[in-house]
Amino acid sequence: MILFFSGTGNSNYVAKRIADALGDALVNLNDRIKASDTSPVETGERVIILSLIHISEPTRQAEISYAVFCLKKKKKNNNIKKNKKNK
Repeated sequence: MILFFSGTGNSNYVAKRIADALGDALVNLNDRIKASDTSPVETGERVIILSLIHISEPTRQAEISYAVFCLKKKKKNNNIKKNKKNK
């Protein structure tokens, strides 16, 4: 079973490709939310949750993941705040 959200259709496309390759069922969580369907999702099979990351900022040329980039940026901002407090 593949659970996915899709705002732009990218996750939907990827989820369908994975489901086709594995022979798994798809559950579009957007549709369940819009329908106010809060019933449990139950299966005795494997569950894959697909959540693609949308990058809204330009990334650096260096080969680091966007998540690592965000963590480094957050750490840098926290250090700047600490330095301002100490002055």
